[in-house]
Amino acid sequence: FDAMRSDYGGAALDHAVAAARVHCLLLLFLRDVQRRRTAAPESVRAGETSRKRLVTEAKKYIETHYAEPTSLEQIAAALRTSPFHLSRVFGQESDFSLFGYLASVRMTKARQLLLEESLSVAEVAYAVGYASPNYFAKVFRRAFGIPPSKARR
Repeated sequence: FDAMRSDYGGAALDHAVAAARVHCLLLLFLRDVQRRRTAAPESVRAGETSRKRLVTEAKKYIETHYAEPTSLEQIAAALRTSPFHLSRVFGQESDFSLFGYLASVRMTKARQLLLEESLSVAEVAYAVGYASPNYFAKVFRRAFGIPPSKARR
């Protein structure tokens, strides 16, 4: 603005040049504002994408490691994120809590094993990651409404 003021001599042509420069500056400011407005939704979309990717990776990890004793800290470490962040994002982006999803995967696999193989209930419990066959039977009954011994029939 100081350069424009020093160039302004008072003539009509000087006035037109100064007005053109002001318009140019205003257009540059406007373009910058519009870029920032359109950049914000992209960063939000990128955040949503990374959140969905985290949930997808967590589900893949659980589907691969469901038979192992696991903790939130182990899953978060494998995915290189904090346990709090993983738990919060998983709950917000899916229909289950992280451990609700783990239990669902385990129960689905347990039902398949009971129907397809001749394993005992205790062997199925161990195969899907439960250390206690009694606790497994309790969770199975809650999930399917029948004890695991009757699911085979």
